[in-house]
Amino acid sequence: MKCKSGKNRGKRNACFFLGILSLVTVVLCLSASCNADGRKAQKYEYGVFLNADHTAVPK
Repeated sequence: MKCKSGKNRGKRNACFFLGILSLVTVVLCLSASCNADGRKAQKYEYGVFLNADHTAVPK
């Protein structure tokens, strides 16, 4: 059924835009999570060790 009035066209365009925006957001989130697995782990120069004795710190 085609919509001839201009009132519903704005709502339809807004829903279409929100759908496309949601799709792009999901695709970007999925691609970012895939790239995170392939990267090397970052090494930090310092760390905070809670409840660790002197033998566990070098690990």
